[in-house]
Amino acid sequence: MPRRKVYISSTYMDLVPYRNAILNMFQHKGLQAEYEVVSMEGYVSESGMKALDVCLSDVREADIYILILAKRYGSIVEDTGISYTEMEYNEAKRLIDSNPLYKIFVFWSDDENEKDDFANTENLEDLALENFYNKAKDQNASFIHPFTTPDNLCKQILLTFNHNFKKKISASDYKECLLQMDRVIPSSVFKKKFKKRTNSFCFVSDNENSPNDFINRIFHVDIGETGYKKCHISLSKLKTLDKSKFELFFNIFIEKAWSIDTDEYVFTGNERLFLTIEITDIEIQNNEKLHLLEQLLLEFLPTFLLTENSNPSSNLFFIFFSYEEYNISLNKQYETFIRNLKKKLSIENCLYDIEELDDVEKDDIREWLNSFVNDKFLENDVDDILRENRQNASRRNSYKMKKANELIIKWLDNQYRN
Repeated sequence: MPRRKVYISSTYMDLVPYRNAILNMFQHKGLQAEYEVVSMEGYVSESGMKALDVCLSDVREADIYILILAKRYGSIVEDTGISYTEMEYNEAKRLIDSNPLYKIFVFWSDDENEKDDFANTENLEDLALENFYNKAKDQNASFIHPFTTPDNLCKQILLTFNHNFKKKISASDYKECLLQMDRVIPSSVFKKKFKKRTNSFCFVSDNENSPNDFINRIFHVDIGETGYKKCHISLSKLKTLDKSKFELFFNIFIEKAWSIDTDEYVFTGNERLFLTIEITDIEIQNNEKLHLLEQLLLEFLPTFLLTENSNPSSNLFFIFFSYEEYNISLNKQYETFIRNLKKKLSIENCLYDIEELDDVEKDDIREWLNSFVNDKFLENDVDDILRENRQNASRRNSYKMKKANELIIKWLDNQYRN
C-alpha cells in the first residue's frame, strides 16, 4: 500500500522546535511505513519555479494537509497581501471540495504571550493573523483545546490520525489526554505565572479530583517534561518525628529521583528539577510534623528556588493539600501553614496560590469526548457514561474527576472491544 503524503504547513522561525518534533515523530513511532512527510525542511530549489508554485504543487500532491497556527502570520506573497501559509491553506480547502478523501487538520496555539509577536511586515496589521486564525479554526480545528508544547502537539496529531484512519488503539492512550479535561483554568493560571518566572505554587484539592493528575498535567503537558527531573513526596511517607531522620528520609527521596548529592542543598547545575510535596488531611493535623517540614523547607527552598544572584532558578516547586472530606478547620490549618512559610521565606512571588481544583462539568466532558474521541455524543450518551457517578456529584451537572476518568476509560475499553 503506498504511503500517504503529509504536508506540514506553518510559519517557520517561531515553530522550529514544533516542526522538528513532528518530523521526528513521523520518522519513528511506527509511522514511517505509512506516511511520507513533505515540508520546507526538505525543499531543494527547482530551476524556473517560484517558491509559491513549489508550495502549492506539494499541497496538491499530498493526501493530508496539517496546518500549525501559532504567533506569526508569515511572509507575504508579492502583490497579494496574503501569507504563503494562508495561500497553502486556501489551496487545500479548494482541493477538499473536489476530493472528499483529502484531509485537512488544523492545530493551534492560544498563548496570550504570543499575541504580541505577530509578523513584522509592512502594511500588515495583526488583523490578518487574527482573521486567518479564526477562519482556519472554525472550519477545520482538530481539537477544542490548543497545543501547549511540541510533545503535546505530537500527541494531538497522533490521536487525530488514529481516529480518522481507523487505526486501532488502546483506551490507555487517552489517559494522558484526560488530564486536559478539567484543568484548563488552573493550568492557564500556572502558565501565565510560570512565564513571568514564578517557580513555586500551592493549591488545594479534594482527593477525588485527582490532584496528582493535575501535577502530571503540569509535567507532561504544560512544561513538556523535557529537561525536568520530577520528584513527588507525600508527607505521609516521612514516618518520623525525629529531626535528623526526617531530613534523612527527605534527602533519600530526592537523591533517588534526581541522582544528586544532598549533603548540602546546592543546585548550580544545568538540570531542571521539579519537586512536589503533598500534605493529606491526616498529616495537616500533626503539628510536630508540620513544624519539621517548615524548618526543612526554610533551609531547602531558598537555594532551590533562587540562583546565586537571587534570581528565580529554573527549578519548579509545588506544595498542595489533598483531603478526603472537606473540613473548614483543616483548610484553615493548611492556609496558616502556607502563610507562615511564605512570610518566613521572604521570596518574591513565592508559593503562588492556584486555589482549589474544581469538579469537572458535564459540558467539559462532552467537549472532551467530541474533541479527543472525535465523535458526536447526545446528552443521554454522556449521562450513560457517567451514570455511576451521579451520587458523587457535589452539584448539578458536575462530577468528581477521578471517578469520571475511570468511567470514561471503562467506556472506551468497551468501545474498542466491540
